[in-house]
Amino acid sequence: MKRIRTIRNATLLLCAALLMRCGSEDKAQDPPKESPPQQAATAAAEGATWRTYHGDTALSGVTAATLPDELEMLWRYRADEKIYNPPVSDGTRWYVATLHGRVFALDLEGGESWEKQLWAGEGPDGKPRKATIDAPPACFGGTLYIGTARGSAIALDTTNGAVRWEVETE
Repeated sequence: MKRIRTIRNATLLLCAALLMRCGSEDKAQDPPKESPPQQAATAAAEGATWRTYHGDTALSGVTAATLPDELEMLWRYRADEKIYNPPVSDGTRWYVATLHGRVFALDLEGGESWEKQLWAGEGPDGKPRKATIDAPPACFGGTLYIGTARGSAIALDTTNGAVRWEVETE
């Protein structure tokens, strides 16, 4: 149990360090500090983003996007797997990670752009095991950052889902 806690803590620290580093390099992509009407105009012109849990590196939970008076469903996507974490967006796509290691990108109309299954080594039977993703992804600078329950941090290219790098904390 102590080993699992150590792995999770190491993964959380690695992800926090990546978010701080990426947040500082990617400030131009976060909404500027403007008045609410200016923010709404900027968001409409540039496309609203929601890059990480609670939206930005400050975890403010606030967006400059404006909503219409009456909401209507524009599209729906069936993942066929459990999704416990909120999706993130860079303003061009939505990125979703399922509990069992499937990561996919949806265009703004709800069409699938790409899909990637992440793996966590082999099980006792020698067959590959699907990774468990139990934390929200983060999206900065064209990279989608994923942390797994086994202590891996994985960076995916947002355009095609290719693995840019992977670090295991064991």
